[in-house]
Amino acid sequence: MTEPRTRPWMPPIPAPLQRLFDHFPLKTYPPNDLPARSPRPSALPTLYVFASEEDAAAGRPSFNPSCLKWQTLLRLSQTPHLLQPSTNHASPTGSLPFLLPPIPSTSPTTTTTTTLPPRPIPSTRLESYILTSTTSPSPSSLLITPTPSLPPETALRQEPYLSLLTSPIRAAWLTALYLDPTNTPLLESLYITPASTSPLVRAALLRQLRSAAEAEVLRIITPTAGTGGWKLSINSYLEFGPGAAPPRGPAVIDLGEVYKEAEKAFESLALLLRESETGWFFGVEKPGVFDAGVFAYTYLVEVMGAEEGGRRRGLEWRDGGRLDGLVRRAGDGELVRHRERVWEAGWGEGGSRGEKAE
Repeated sequence: MTEPRTRPWMPPIPAPLQRLFDHFPLKTYPPNDLPARSPRPSALPTLYVFASEEDAAAGRPSFNPSCLKWQTLLRLSQTPHLLQPSTNHASPTGSLPFLLPPIPSTSPTTTTTTTLPPRPIPSTRLESYILTSTTSPSPSSLLITPTPSLPPETALRQEPYLSLLTSPIRAAWLTALYLDPTNTPLLESLYITPASTSPLVRAALLRQLRSAAEAEVLRIITPTAGTGGWKLSINSYLEFGPGAAPPRGPAVIDLGEVYKEAEKAFESLALLLRESETGWFFGVEKPGVFDAGVFAYTYLVEVMGAEEGGRRRGLEWRDGGRLDGLVRRAGDGELVRHRERVWEAGWGEGGSRGEKAE
């Protein structure tokens, strides 16, 4: 007795379709090449910052304070890295800077690696990356002062001074660059012109940037509690005192008061630096994150002058260097000397080994 023939679970391919497959057999093609601007295999980490192609190629500082802070720390620590111009849209966290660790190259005979691609490192973890990737045999041989190594009392003391950078000084920076019409050409050259060639798009982008900057400045200068602090009065002037009823009309930023608060902040930083016997903030032997954060502002407010040693410094401010004047008048010139010292350590002959252009 013969066993019944089992029918295949798939129906037969129609004859016309079968002839088509016979004539044009399925073929697997090799993967396409990556886009030209995609990250390439590299033995060095890449720092993504706000910068022009020309400035990145020349190794110049970023024109954004947040980016320059961490770029400075990388250079002070002489951590070799590449520099890549970018925008917030390219950042995994939605903001710059971020650092992409070294990307291993693939074998000529394979298209994949045995390990997962490196994950981008946000700015909040950059100091930790520097400390773990350094080749220094001991902490004492590091070229920077790690934040975790600070005494507890110094770490606590840093908090109020750090707020000077994130509040009045940041508000003055945003006011000068984004809200002062005199500096519109500078704002356009940094953020508007490189983004688009369309006049309509540029005009819309300018309005968006100014609106966002105005909202941020108002957030900084408006108190979050009603017990005291800076507040906007009905006539749109900044006052200090107990919390009062919110203004009845639309808030308007008083540029003079914003700059006055920045002047006080720079003066406080200068007095703090005067107490140090080492030339670095809080008396540390080597520069740290706080020094890099202060330099990020004191350098960028400098009015662009002639190139020094082949490197251009400062930005093309059109307001006569109002913020730079505050830095120069603070104390007895402590912030100016600090700026020069960080510049020499990070971008001078002693710090030229930390960065390479991609």
